Amino acid sequence: MSDPLSSQETQRASGLSIGVRINLVLLLGLMLLAGVWWVSDASIRELLQNARAESQVVEELRQLELLGVQLRSVELSHQRYLIEGDPRAMEEFEQRARLLLPALARLREQLQDARLKNRTDSLRELLNRRLDFFRASMKTRSPSDVRAARDAMRDSVGLSLNREIQSEFEVFRRLQLSTLEQRRAETGTNADNSSYLILWSTLFAATLLLWAIVVIQRFHHRRNADVQALRDSQAGLIAIADSVPAMIAVFDGGLRCRFHNRAMRLWFDRDAMQLDGVALRALLDEAAYSVVRPHIERALAGTASRLEFLHQRPGKAAASLIADFIPRLDAKGEFSGCYALLSDVTQLREVDRLKSQFISVISH
Repeated sequence: MSDPLSSQETQRASGLSIGVRINLVLLLGLMLLAGVWWVSDASIRELLQNARAESQVVEELRQLELLGVQLRSVELSHQRYLIEGDPRAMEEFEQRARLLLPALARLREQLQDARLKNRTDSLRELLNRRLDFFRASMKTRSPSDVRAARDAMRDSVGLSLNREIQSEFEVFRRLQLSTLEQRRAETGTNADNSSYLILWSTLFAATLLLWAIVVIQRFHHRRNADVQALRDSQAGLIAIADSVPAMIAVFDGGLRCRFHNRAMRLWFDRDAMQLDGVALRALLDEAAYSVVRPHIERALAGTASRLEFLHQRPGKAAASLIADFIPRLDAKGEFSGCYALLSDVTQLREVDRLKSQFISVISH
């Protein structure tokens, strides 16, 4: 006969194994989603960094344009002084000239590219030369000689310095624009790669989670079917056990009753609730238990045992019982309790006694 308790333990072990696999799949899906989140976060950080770098380049270009405007304003103040000879134009020139080089120094501090820093160094040298030229020409200005002032403004040295400064501005601007285009290209490439990776990783993770959900649904459906089949099987086994006139019971490792048939309940005059979990020692009288105990211990150790003993029930005559104790294996293959099959042979022993008595009388 199949053990209902063992069937339940086997089913729990199988359910646990499938549950572990499902949990592993779900854990893998969650780890994948966490990886997608990490990639997304890293991509967003990189995009923000590139965006800040682009803003920085745009700001540097703006400062370069402002520097050019300041240089033009200094040149206009210089020309005004040469033409008009107004002392206020001289003061205005000096004020604007003092702001020019600090503005270039601030621009240099913000630059990250070594090439651009080298260009600002060259540009600073040219600006110093240009300002020195302005000051030298302003010192030689004669109030009565306007033609000389105009000639000073068209001086070849000054024009050459202007061309060099404009050339440096153009080189600086081209480098910055090239850097800006490169940043934008990197931003676009990173955005495309990140979008592709996030999209496919998310789809894969969603597919994995969907598959896990389907597996869980199938598992629950199959488990419910197995549970119902187990219940039907247990009901059939219980019906068969109840129809057997012998007493059938299952005891766990602590020798507590975990299963019993109808004959067992009738013999001990107890209902199912009263027999569930009751210790074997509480069912037998002291003399019977002392006889049965060694055989039970052998069964718990893995050896089947049979014996015949007298059982004294309260208020009833002593009865002869033949008991078979069979080792019980749990789902792990370890000995855990025993099966007990007890048969009342009191009438057979009475017949044997009468037969022996009759033979004894006849023989005399």
